[in-house]
Amino acid sequence: MREFEHMSSVIDAIRFDRTLVDFFERQRDAILNKWLDYPVLNAIIDSLGYSKEDYHTKIASGVFNNFYRILCGERQPGDCPVMRSVVNEFYEMGLTVEDVFMSCTAFKNTLLLFLDDYGASDIKKHAANVMMVLDHNVYGVLSVYSEMKCARDEELAFRNRIIQENVLYTRTGTDGVIVEVTDAFCKLSGYDKKELIGNTHSVFKHPDVEPSVYSGLWETITSGEVWKGNLPNRRKNGSTFITTARIVPVYDSEGKIIEYMAFRNDITSDELAKIDPLTGLYNRRELDAIFQDLHMNAIAKNEPLAIILADIDHFKSINDTYGHKEGDDVIVRFAGLLRSCTRNSDVCARWGGEEFIVFLPCTELSTAFEIAERIRQAALSDLHIDEHIISCSFGVAVLEKGETTDDLFKRVDGYLYRAKENGRNQSVTQRTNPSLNLFHL
Repeated sequence: MREFEHMSSVIDAIRFDRTLVDFFERQRDAILNKWLDYPVLNAIIDSLGYSKEDYHTKIASGVFNNFYRILCGERQPGDCPVMRSVVNEFYEMGLTVEDVFMSCTAFKNTLLLFLDDYGASDIKKHAANVMMVLDHNVYGVLSVYSEMKCARDEELAFRNRIIQENVLYTRTGTDGVIVEVTDAFCKLSGYDKKELIGNTHSVFKHPDVEPSVYSGLWETITSGEVWKGNLPNRRKNGSTFITTARIVPVYDSEGKIIEYMAFRNDITSDELAKIDPLTGLYNRRELDAIFQDLHMNAIAKNEPLAIILADIDHFKSINDTYGHKEGDDVIVRFAGLLRSCTRNSDVCARWGGEEFIVFLPCTELSTAFEIAERIRQAALSDLHIDEHIISCSFGVAVLEKGETTDDLFKRVDGYLYRAKENGRNQSVTQRTNPSLNLFHL
């Protein structure tokens, strides 16, 4: 309270001296220019990357106006809304506490210099009081700035914690080396930050993704475009997680790409809901949607769409003889044969039990039949249990003009039925090669 009363008396001593007020009003532009030329202030402005004009507009004018209104008795030095708005500009421009102190000190020294060089004796007599007002104001500025910075830092820390815990984000250099990664992404991938920073995204490379996908991604972002898409990834423990990703190039002031930022959403649970848990192939629920899309795409582009329906022969006897665990192993191994004998663009699914279906876009009937035969021969070689050889039967068809998905499925299902009725271990289609000793329709 005493300090406040003392400062009030100081203000009263100078605010009614119109000559002092007029002096600073006349010298306003000269004082601001001198202040902006102060070596320490120049260094601060340069370090922030601002021009003198920017600093003049955002900081210098506000500081001088606040000081001038104190001289006019319009406000007391120290905390007030106007000061807070000026201090907020300090913060927004990125000044440190040291920068703020040095800026205010440079302003005070400039005012003192003008009083000494240009002030008449009746003005100079107020120098001590003016300096006291300025010192008090500097204290107020630093106090408000520290309080504001602490509050903002706490807010930023809170926001950063939210981001770290919830946002799947990585940042890499132009060489693809990871320089920043959030805790959320580390938790999803199973890696620690120290294992990822300095490494590349190749640690997540998934065997089911064709190399062309990765090369296409890299080509897109290095050309300055944003890449968007879904990607399976491999965790540290070898399991799969699936994300929808958006990778954005970051430019410097000269328009040169300096890094890449990747933002992701975890869609693993959504995607895994489409997957048969035993084989890793698409399940029947997802198959209906895929079939509709492939069917419409084939019609729209006037392209062939082939379909293979497969069944493991005498599967019930395998379960009865060797047990369900061995039966599940046969199903898993057969699913692996489907993957190895087809392209990544083909769609393999478990239709149910021991039945499987394969969609082959842009594939003629003859090629589809060859693929079915390749799978059949592979099954004879690889699916045996001890001396027990396991065979498979296949129906093969290609979409005909005017056929619906139901029509096509019924037809290929009929071919599979014929294969099983004719003795199994064969592939049947509407056009079967006689030399293969297979069933003809």
